Amino acid sequence: MISPPETELITKKDTPKKGTPNDILEAVNRASSYLKDAGVELHRLDSELIAAKVLGVRRIDLYLMHDRPLTPEEWREIGRLVLKRGDGTPTAYITGEKEFWSLSITVNESVLIPRPETEVLVEEALALLGGTGAERVSILEIGTGSGAVAVAILAELQGAIITATDISKKAIDIAGENLKRHGLSDKVDLLTGSIYEPITALYKKFDVILSNPPYVSAEQMGSLPVEISREPHIALDGSVDGGADGLDVIRPIIELAPDHLVSGGHLLLEIGSDQLDGVREIIDGTSGLSFLKMRKDYASLPRVVVALND
Repeated sequence: MISPPETELITKKDTPKKGTPNDILEAVNRASSYLKDAGVELHRLDSELIAAKVLGVRRIDLYLMHDRPLTPEEWREIGRLVLKRGDGTPTAYITGEKEFWSLSITVNESVLIPRPETEVLVEEALALLGGTGAERVSILEIGTGSGAVAVAILAELQGAIITATDISKKAIDIAGENLKRHGLSDKVDLLTGSIYEPITALYKKFDVILSNPPYVSAEQMGSLPVEISREPHIALDGSVDGGADGLDVIRPIIELAPDHLVSGGHLLLEIGSDQLDGVREIIDGTSGLSFLKMRKDYASLPRVVVALND
């Protein structure tokens, strides 16, 4: 296994190329070559993101200033972070941010990294709420994590008032950072606790409940790619495991939803691609709820379900 010192990165032919690169372009090339050898699929992109982070510039600026020399300290830091990436640490945890809905979201090891398929959940919520014509809508988001979904919805729907919960206090803190970063702190109430527990004392019902809950099954947890396994298990499988079908957290969200939705309100859930039948069975067995639709993600896999509180 390649284990170069921090001031070196290995080329394609495993020949050490010592010393500080001549310029930014050479640094990115050497970092990309090392990550490619380490099996990182997006080796070029990740190298650019890491270099931009260290240099404090935008990714596009790397090529506008490609011939700018690096200091030994800059190269040492790039090398240190590239080694972390090659060892399986997700790039978003290294850079401290991830783009979601064309917005920059702060992340760390306490929260799940926002993913493109979760934008489908946002799209469905906006399509649903945008069609109501209501000036103000109340939303409950269960398991807000980084707050990415709440930020995205509020960026598009000015009349939304969101209550966002998470069992992790560290996640709530990150969500608070993101809301403040985007000037939305006054639009969201952040509460710590499991599923509906934080809102039971509010005696409030919502127009929409939405969630991207933990849905990884016990069997799947053992075979996750190394990058995903570095993310908090509490956000993947509910901190213990999602049960044989991965529905141990989803089940109570569905079954208790009618108690917290207004008449005619909607429940929107992101689900695992193999969970549609199981989720629909729970919805069909819940008094007051009716299954409305399923929306596929960009890979044409089942991803979001919508139910109506009759």
